[in-house]
Amino acid sequence: MTYDNVVSKNLTFIIPTPEFLILKGFDMTPELVTQLARRSFEVTLMLSAPLLVFSLAVGLVISIFQTVTSINEATLAFVPKIVAVMVAMIIFFPWMMSYMSDFTREIFAMIPGLRN
Repeated sequence: MTYDNVVSKNLTFIIPTPEFLILKGFDMTPELVTQLARRSFEVTLMLSAPLLVFSLAVGLVISIFQTVTSINEATLAFVPKIVAVMVAMIIFFPWMMSYMSDFTREIFAMIPGLRN
């Protein structure tokens, strides 16, 4: 896979261009649609996983704390979970944007090779 530089106003973008897709082309078959849907679900899971893991860990710690102290307050876990998700967003946002941008470039690179 090679990369082409595209200059637009004062910005430079690097767009992947797989030659084998552009030269040969490919049809939009049900298998391709299934693969794209599967890849989209994978990306969604990968992007949401860090936030869900942080929320799960904080919820588990709060639940253990409530069990040990015999506090039966259902709303006690909400604020720490929200804070944990916000912290996880701050930590993982650069990686999440990079991963999503790579996926978007991958999808856009397929467009020129489509026939029908």
